[in-house]
Amino acid sequence: MKKHRSRRRDDGAKKNETVRLANEYLVRGDVVSLRKLAAVRGLVSHSLRKRAWPFMLGAETTDVYEEGTEIANSKKPQYQSMSSMSHKDDAVVRADMERSLWKFTKGWSEEERNEERKRLARVVNASVRGNETGVFYYQGLHDVASVLLLVCGEGAAHGMLEKLVSCHLRDCTRATIDPAIQTLRLLYPLLEHADRDLYNFIKSLNEPALDVPYFALSWYMTWFSHDVETVEQSARLFDVFIASHPLMPLYVAVHVLVGARDDIMSRFSQHEGDLVYSYLNKLPILGPGRPDVDQLAQRAVGLYREFPPSRITSSSVMKGKRQMMATCSIPFATLRQGRWYIDERRDHRGTESHTLRSKLQTIAIGAILTGIAGAAMLFNTN
Repeated sequence: MKKHRSRRRDDGAKKNETVRLANEYLVRGDVVSLRKLAAVRGLVSHSLRKRAWPFMLGAETTDVYEEGTEIANSKKPQYQSMSSMSHKDDAVVRADMERSLWKFTKGWSEEERNEERKRLARVVNASVRGNETGVFYYQGLHDVASVLLLVCGEGAAHGMLEKLVSCHLRDCTRATIDPAIQTLRLLYPLLEHADRDLYNFIKSLNEPALDVPYFALSWYMTWFSHDVETVEQSARLFDVFIASHPLMPLYVAVHVLVGARDDIMSRFSQHEGDLVYSYLNKLPILGPGRPDVDQLAQRAVGLYREFPPSRITSSSVMKGKRQMMATCSIPFATLRQGRWYIDERRDHRGTESHTLRSKLQTIAIGAILTGIAGAAMLFNTN
């Protein structure tokens, strides 16, 4: 009993220290220190995230539906115009809205949930902007947007999503799904570095369905928000994703796999590749004996320090495959004044039609959802 009380006091003291440090960094505009703190320790409360997330992204936070403010009134017509622009995936967005927010709004009335869905649709559509900026909707973007909305409100959610679709999520929001798939391939060189035995086991299966780690597509494209149960769990992972290089979801994905390694390697033989693929498609992110979200975030940060993006594309696993990376942007994200950016001069949009992209999404994403030259970021682990 005394040990439990002591642990609670220690946890409380650490949370208070995190809040104090975060407020200090926000006041002095120290985005680099705030990013390190958010990634390693987490931001401990939604009220703190509401200020810290937009700051780390350099995002606008004006709530145009906040009555009586001059700046809100001046920006409201533009926001309403952007959120009402038609785009190629209008029908998909409408369908996704109808299915959205169930998990994270338990206890809400249907009227409350529908009002939140209207806000969510505005946030998503305003960020896509009728595809006029080369940003396209994909199934799963609404999952990311829903966490931003529930934690920070509509104004900040729109400002942040605008930043994310042009940086952290850029390979997912292009006109074809190819860049996202090619970026997803980087999971294997990361796994080889983190757990060579598990990597060798998966590769020894010679299972065509595992040539590309499609089982992790939902994790990557939704930032795990489709695969965890609570907003709080999502928010802790969003702390590290918003603070870090855009490839960080793959670093977390690796530690989800490592956390399940004993089960994978003891349950299946090398002749059961199809069963392993099915297992990985349904693999729970969290569970008994597995790392919790805080541990996943911290272990991913440690792996990032050991094996940053600049080393991934030069790894042995990527030999003969580097030309595939020509369509990707986020592995090559760079820091500018403490924030991550994508060089759009690397924007190779591919030749696939939007129709083919939609078919690929239906097959790859829909099935899964239902079932480097970037500078190394130095983290303070104290």
